[in-house]
Amino acid sequence: MISLNFIFPNTDQRIVKKYKSTDKIYQIKESLLSNLPSNINKNTIDYMRFFSMGKELSDSKTLSAYPLPDPSHPMPIHVHLLYLQTARVTPMCCDLCYIL
Repeated sequence: MISLNFIFPNTDQRIVKKYKSTDKIYQIKESLLSNLPSNINKNTIDYMRFFSMGKELSDSKTLSAYPLPDPSHPMPIHVHLLYLQTARVTPMCCDLCYIL
């Protein structure tokens, strides 16, 4: 089992959970959605990205594909959340053309 320390933007609350080294990153994201900090509404999240030690963690890889900085401490995971409602839509030449 590997302990992960999830660090969220705009809050000082952190979540520490244990996962199997064979768990894929997308499975960890799915399990984390049910245990988000109280100030984050999971219904408004469009996309979630994980970063650790300066690199983005790929959804298709397992947790064991990433080196642990120190096995005696939880691995820090920075959680980046993208909200669909905050995406800015800029009209182009007509009503049918938009850039996100």
